[in-house]
Amino acid sequence: MRFDNTASDAPMPQASGFLSAPIRSAPIKIGGDWIDYNSHLSMAYYHMLFDRVMDEVLALLTYGKGSVAFRNTSIFMAESHSRYLREVALGEDVAIETQMLGFTEKAIHFHQTMRRVSDEETIATSESINLHVDLAERRAAPFPPDAVHLIADLDRAHRGLRAPDGSGKVTLRR
Repeated sequence: MRFDNTASDAPMPQASGFLSAPIRSAPIKIGGDWIDYNSHLSMAYYHMLFDRVMDEVLALLTYGKGSVAFRNTSIFMAESHSRYLREVALGEDVAIETQMLGFTEKAIHFHQTMRRVSDEETIATSESINLHVDLAERRAAPFPPDAVHLIADLDRAHRGLRAPDGSGKVTLRR
């Protein structure tokens, strides 16, 4: 999966390098192994797709696979809320938009919206609180200054956006 922000009418990147619109994944084709006995996307694969796209968003904030070795820290999901609004079938293309809703010294609040590419209909949403974890201590820890800079840039880029439909089910403790 790669991000495809050129496929929308999103504004040009700001000086921070982030778009002032939700970060949109490239289209993802729904595969045969992902379909359950009801002939639609299995619940586990909704989560897998949200998680894979979140990994790419976190990599933009320097928290990809390499950060584990480099920083000995990682991002753990602490809480989430999902909504399944429409069915999605074999062979359909979906894209996932990720919007940052806020952050603290140890956590980031995200909302993701899965859309059918053909009609932009919302298929599902996932809202989450993600903790910065020191892997030696296995506890939440403050983000380092270089990460705070990038996270703050993304927060500024997304701060003026309308809250996504259905958001507000999980909240950051400040």
